[in-house]
Amino acid sequence: MGHFALQADRQCLLPRLCSDSLSLIAGIIAYQIDRERTVKFLSASNVLLLTQSSQDPLTGVANRRELLSRLEVMLKQAQNTGQSIGILFIDLDNFKLINDQYGHDIGDLFLIEVASRLGSVLRPEDIIARYGGDEFVIAALGVDPVALKERLMHVTIGTYNLAEFSIMYAGPSIGVTQTKEDELDPVSVLARADQAMYEIKKSRKTQTK
Repeated sequence: MGHFALQADRQCLLPRLCSDSLSLIAGIIAYQIDRERTVKFLSASNVLLLTQSSQDPLTGVANRRELLSRLEVMLKQAQNTGQSIGILFIDLDNFKLINDQYGHDIGDLFLIEVASRLGSVLRPEDIIARYGGDEFVIAALGVDPVALKERLMHVTIGTYNLAEFSIMYAGPSIGVTQTKEDELDPVSVLARADQAMYEIKKSRKTQTK
């Protein structure tokens, strides 16, 4: 009688053990899945944060912070290779008029299109950044900056078809400078390019009067 009772208890116990084991395994699998999802989410979040910290959110090009960081690296590269860097400071003349006449949404589309056109004549290793509201900076190692300026003017002058509007644009003011031997300060380089741009801007205003 005792033998049959023990056998009956085992028969009752085995399903419970199986059920508990399956529940434990299911819990471990669910935990692992949640853990992997969490890791992927955190990784994606980190990538997004890094992107947001280095990119201009409107145009997708580098922002000022990223420009300074990458230009510092490029200056060291120029020192090591004995090359110079062409710095082009670009100001979009009459951008305010576009904003005022067509609205800020069209102004944003204009900035996006300008960034795209500027980038179309650059090499992958060149730097393009949005420096301010209507200002862009390009840095290119080992190129003739004057020749590059001509190409940039060529692609930015002309018609911009934005939404239902067609806007004729006469082109930006572009200041050009080259780095000096052993120059390692990105701020001073940009200041020279900025000053060169303002001289061009003043000259263009004088010509239109």
